[in-house]
Amino acid sequence: MDGQLAAAAGHHHFWLLPYRSGHCGHRAADDEGDFLHLIRVFAGRRCRWGVFAPPVKGGLEWSVLPVQSVLDPAGGLRLRDFMPFIHDDFLLATPLARRLYHEAAAVQPIIDFHSHLPPRDVAEDRRFANLFEIWLAGDHYKWRAMRANGEPEAFCTGDAAPYDKFLALARTIPHCLRNPLYHWCHLELKRYFGIDELLTPESAPRIWEQANARLTGPDRTARGVLSDFKVELVATTDDPADPLTHHEAIAASDCATRILPTFRPDNALRISQPAFFNPWIEKLERASGTDATTFRGLLAALEKRHDDFHAAGGRLSDHGLTQATDRFCTMAEAAAVYDKARRSLPVTPDEERQFAAFIMVHIGRLNARKGWTMQLHLGPLRGNSTRRLRALGPDTGFDS
Repeated sequence: MDGQLAAAAGHHHFWLLPYRSGHCGHRAADDEGDFLHLIRVFAGRRCRWGVFAPPVKGGLEWSVLPVQSVLDPAGGLRLRDFMPFIHDDFLLATPLARRLYHEAAAVQPIIDFHSHLPPRDVAEDRRFANLFEIWLAGDHYKWRAMRANGEPEAFCTGDAAPYDKFLALARTIPHCLRNPLYHWCHLELKRYFGIDELLTPESAPRIWEQANARLTGPDRTARGVLSDFKVELVATTDDPADPLTHHEAIAASDCATRILPTFRPDNALRISQPAFFNPWIEKLERASGTDATTFRGLLAALEKRHDDFHAAGGRLSDHGLTQATDRFCTMAEAAAVYDKARRSLPVTPDEERQFAAFIMVHIGRLNARKGWTMQLHLGPLRGNSTRRLRALGPDTGFDS
């Protein structure tokens, strides 16, 4: 581009236009309506600016999006305020898609039947101190990507400072292109914080400051976010041994979003892990007020908690099953397997499958009596790295 064109470009507005060839084109318009057509041509690591005649008209639908052009100090053309990665029509490639989303879907409230939202945060209407607390703390999807990028464990589950952990994430996200995590992160930055900038090591300090400033707003508490995004109902994921005090507090408050518990009894199937299973049974006994020394006692304790969940508004059970089994067994056979697990004796894979089938049928009967819905997550693999599971515990980024 010669100096005269570059100088003139400094006074134009540019629009990003899709070319049929898939190249990224720009159209410049001056005040008299004359047009110059520019296209950026990529060739390996080199790129150049070319001036082209207007493309042939007919059959092309042009998406016109504003871009501001400026002249940089070196005399070259630099485009800024370009079309953001996440925009109102993101992934809406056709007029019908845009109409269906904006006129029908976007105006609907959010009803989430499966979430891992901490009910305590909503009960206390938590205000998050910084971007790390609301975005990175406890997010094992991000931790998994950070480890793959070579970041030390100190930046994931360790004791590094929150800002340093965020910087580690910023070093990782640019390498996640084509992974849903890349889209999720930028969608969240856009929708919750109004940030269009891509997360990189260079942009990280600005994004940290902008997001933290946004978190001080009155609508950025836990309940404020739910209200702002028209969340009508959220079903949380709760163990039968978990207390329901936070759900009860939310129900008694003025929270506009309904937060309901979901009955997730996966831990009742972990009879091959007595070091975990037996302490969990003791916790279930305390929560239900029921003696679970015998197998019938376990069934009664699960039924009692099922009743408690129903009273708290729960209408869903949720199950992560590594496999669907048809190895059904009698009450006596299931009781014998339970007795072995309670005495910390080895349980065979067949016995484990039989026990799981009996418990699932039992929960299914409880659901049917109350008109509940059973949700099945089929085939999840939990704690794939036994070494990391022992070192860091469950839900730290080693599931699939």
